[in-house]
Amino acid sequence: MFADAVGAVALDDGADAVELLSKIILVIFVVSSMLALGLSEPLAAVVAPLRRVRLIALTLLVNFVAAPILALALSRLVPLQPAHADGLLLLGAAAGSPFLPKLAQVGRGSVPFALSLMVLQMVVSIVFMPVALPYFIPDVQVDPLHIALPLVVLMLLPLASRSPIRARPGCGVLKLPPTGFRTRRSPCLRCS
Repeated sequence: MFADAVGAVALDDGADAVELLSKIILVIFVVSSMLALGLSEPLAAVVAPLRRVRLIALTLLVNFVAAPILALALSRLVPLQPAHADGLLLLGAAAGSPFLPKLAQVGRGSVPFALSLMVLQMVVSIVFMPVALPYFIPDVQVDPLHIALPLVVLMLLPLASRSPIRARPGCGVLKLPPTGFRTRRSPCLRCS
């Protein structure tokens, strides 16, 4: 699974080694960020923003209607190589960046809100991309499993890791400072 997430890269020269290292570091960042968020944010705080129906609808509209249409328009108006145009369309159709909660944390925004939007956008992307991409990119075949598997394994499972730890009596929420590098002692650490 880790090899699939990082990608098979032959180490022919230094550039390939740097590419492999950057992929490994990206996977470590995503998994560790999701683990930290899963342990630090209470479920009620993450679910609460989803009750703001108008804001959620607007977010979904922007991410799954406006962004793909803008990407499609740009790919037609700007002279791009076919591979670059396809990449732009892929980016326009995919929402739910793993960096969103970290950006909210660094910008002192609402991390639970960013986290709930990220999870919602990931779930919608799993359904949206296999349906929409064949309309945007001719002759493309999209396997929903290839979209869902990395999102579930690298993001949702580490994020959901909180459940076994918090299920024990007396476990609180792990408190992480804004940088996420140092932790204080917490009842959760003693319960595991």
